Amino acid sequence: MEHIRWTAFGIPVDQRAESAVIAWLRHQTTVYVNMKIPRVKGKLRKVRRILAEESRQLLETYRKGRPSDAACCPLQLALPQSGLKENST
Repeated sequence: MEHIRWTAFGIPVDQRAESAVIAWLRHQTTVYVNMKIPRVKGKLRKVRRILAEESRQLLETYRKGRPSDAACCPLQLALPQSGLKENST
């Protein structure tokens, strides 16, 4: 039986961690911050869902060990700007 760690809000820790990574990617690798999203019911959620799916696809590339072109990879371009350093070990 798999042991799942739950938070006080009833959301598993791994799911909260994934959501945090997706949110960071949304802000670092897209123009989300500068987007003009109409104040229409459900529009913001739809845009965030689309950007989250793009972020998941980007992460899947790295999880599967596929090579990526550093000159055009949004994640590799965002890391230096964020102040985070690549793990050299």
